[in-house]
Amino acid sequence: MHRINSREEEHTRRCLLLSGGGLLTGAWLAAHWPAIAAAHVHAGQMAAGASPAGFEFMDRALATFFADRAAMFRLGLSDFQAAFRATGTAAAAFAEADPAEQIAFLETQDHGEFFDLVRSLTVLGMFSSPKYGGNFAGAGWRLLGFEDRHVYAPPFGYYDRDYAGFESQTGKW
Repeated sequence: MHRINSREEEHTRRCLLLSGGGLLTGAWLAAHWPAIAAAHVHAGQMAAGASPAGFEFMDRALATFFADRAAMFRLGLSDFQAAFRATGTAAAAFAEADPAEQIAFLETQDHGEFFDLVRSLTVLGMFSSPKYGGNFAGAGWRLLGFEDRHVYAPPFGYYDRDYAGFESQTGKW
């Protein structure tokens, strides 16, 4: 816990919240460990493959660590399309509408649990590592000015100067 001074300890709400936050984080990780491990294995397979990862971040998220939200997502997507068709537009589906129609419709839908989930998954996918199936060709990283390189620049030292394990995805150091 937090020490107030060297002679006495005081248990405060802040200490309780800090301890509880760590406990909840550990519990969440333990409960979702199989899904996290499955996502890790998938990322490793994608990184080892000859072809780059496609647009599949949301699909993988809804099949692994967001699996508890997949049914709500499917229902929300169905409701979203039905609401779009109810607007009387000439387009048969939201994806077929012109950008002005899409933006006008989205402005009526930018609230609620479904939209929040789609927004969260979009942001996560935009800035995640491309090997996880999002951030196509590092577009999100370029937007932020992030360079994909290891934290250390070789040579590290005489003992690991020739270690080939630290390679950036861009091939630049």
